[in-house]
Amino acid sequence: MKKTILTIVMAVLCLIFTTKTKAQKKTQAIQIGENVPPNAIPSKYKDKLLILDFWATWCSPCITMIPKMEAFQEQFNNQIQIIPVTYQTKEEVHSFLAKLNKDKHSVLPEITDDKELHAFFPHTYLPHYVWIDKTGKVIAITGYEELTETNIQKAIDGNLTVKEKTDVQKTPYNRELPLFINSNGGYVNNMLFHSVLTPYKDDLSPELYTLKKNGKAVKISTLNVPVIRMLRYAYGEDRIYLGANRVILEGKDTLCLTSNSTGSVYGDWIKKNGYAYEIYLSSDLEADIWKLMQKDLARFFPQYNTALEKRITKCLVLVRTSNKDKLKTKGQKYQSNVNVMGCTLRNASLWEFFVRLNVLYMQDSQYPLVNEAGYEGMIDMDLNCNLSNLNAINLALKQYDLAFVTKEVETDMLVIKDNIK
Repeated sequence: MKKTILTIVMAVLCLIFTTKTKAQKKTQAIQIGENVPPNAIPSKYKDKLLILDFWATWCSPCITMIPKMEAFQEQFNNQIQIIPVTYQTKEEVHSFLAKLNKDKHSVLPEITDDKELHAFFPHTYLPHYVWIDKTGKVIAITGYEELTETNIQKAIDGNLTVKEKTDVQKTPYNRELPLFINSNGGYVNNMLFHSVLTPYKDDLSPELYTLKKNGKAVKISTLNVPVIRMLRYAYGEDRIYLGANRVILEGKDTLCLTSNSTGSVYGDWIKKNGYAYEIYLSSDLEADIWKLMQKDLARFFPQYNTALEKRITKCLVLVRTSNKDKLKTKGQKYQSNVNVMGCTLRNASLWEFFVRLNVLYMQDSQYPLVNEAGYEGMIDMDLNCNLSNLNAINLALKQYDLAFVTKEVETDMLVIKDNIK
């Protein structure tokens, strides 16, 4: 079950950075300064400033903005109308919002199952905001940084000036094929091995991906990520997830390894400190692709000495608080539904809950997560809580005699030092 970590990581990283929806027919994109077709927006919202909020339930920044958007709507009342728009189904959205808002009614209308507006306003990253004035003209397309009380008032007054959100058009890349070889136009039948490293490339989406054949990793791609992320991926070896809380930096200069900045500041940093790397190994060769990747990174970045070490570390450890078995499944049909607002597991593994906490919802925890519950059987579990809040998790787990406790244990840590020669 630990091997599901990679799938989850890649699904979250691809989803936190990109969203691709397909219109059934070719539609001309609407630019700033152009008018929206009359039938694209319900007539009852005319004569107001409209802000289309393109979002999704998996987009953390989008969810963070929900209470702010509702507050703006109430503050400016009839002067504006904020309309959340998503390609997801009505059922998905209502189920998510019911848990998020604890059944409190939202002041915002919603557009679900959308294709038309996504076609009119194509985008790569979420959240994505389209500002439309009273005449139906698009006056701005922005990210969430520009969504402020001051800018909304300026838009109402007709003098809005903001930074435009521009999503770079991504070059088509088939991740099943070797990167940059023969214009990515098919496998070279006699290729046995290759690896490549380039600086950050604007036209590639950030990605971590492993291609397997017959259960064996034959290609690893780490695109537009910093060195520390490549090292974490390489030394995890598809066995363990090395989150940021499992990294120990013992070198003097870490400015090129990691950054705590966000938004455009991080964007400028990653362009200087990000790399695109790929390694391909024919399945006919008997070699460990992960060890080859580690050696590549040691050659490419000789200033760092990296190793996976057992260290006594303060961790959040999942333990059982009694010998009573309150988890054993009743044998129902398998079901696994885990999101930030809780989980429903039927005839599933405890690892499915733990892995998602470790990789997704508790990834920002100061301490690494360790599973010492020792429960190997299939379980039934229902949790209705915020899975990014430790106190809420422990309160919900109490019914199953489970808890996360803070204690020092020996665990795998990625140690990065200066390479002194």
